[in-house]
Amino acid sequence: MQGNRRLSSVTIEDALNVKRNVTVEQEITTAVSDLIAGNVFDPVAISEDGPYALAIRVAKGTLYFDISDEENRDLGTVELPLQPLSKIIRDYFMICESHMAAGIDNHGKQLETLDMARRGIHNEGSVELANLLHGKISIDFQTARRLFTLVSALHIGQRGEALMGGA
Repeated sequence: MQGNRRLSSVTIEDALNVKRNVTVEQEITTAVSDLIAGNVFDPVAISEDGPYALAIRVAKGTLYFDISDEENRDLGTVELPLQPLSKIIRDYFMICESHMAAGIDNHGKQLETLDMARRGIHNEGSVELANLLHGKISIDFQTARRLFTLVSALHIGQRGEALMGGA
């Protein structure tokens, strides 16, 4: 891998301007911050070295990774179908909702079990995203985890799921 094949900025382009609850916005902010702090991002078809700026968007069931250089020159777009991730994302947010409810009600053992399930589904989604990106963008597992968080927030927002409401 060449020296600077990484992300220096990440933005989420939400055409629907979905109002997300505070918890989801915090997850997005943390994922972006952690992603910028450390990532492996090597777009296979792009010969220019990074660092790269990434804009993530969803339209009509397709996930788009718009890649540019730090001067905002377009370097290309990677398109992925969202369908392979849809069930995992739905399951992930159902577990997150249960986890938040258990935390509010302070159910210790239930909270621990839900947390393990949440992490497991998140890992499954991260692996699936990395598989979908295979041959297009090389990423490591931690980068996949953070990108999965962002993709989930966008996808659920597109579907208008309850967790994304202004609660």
